[in-house]
Amino acid sequence: MEEFTWLVEAEAKEDYEREQVIYRLFGGEKKLADLLKKAEGPLRKQLALLVKEG
Repeated sequence: MEEFTWLVEAEAKEDYEREQVIYRLFGGEKKLADLLKKAEGPLRKQLALLVKEG
């Protein structure tokens, strides 16, 4: 899954760094959540790691 390496790296960052990455890549948490609803397969699993629980 080399193509999703950047997602794993983003998940491992501190909260403020993670939020910056999410904003730059997806435009914010809401847009990421919307994309997650549409994603399938391995991409969905990796995106789910980025969505904050709570």
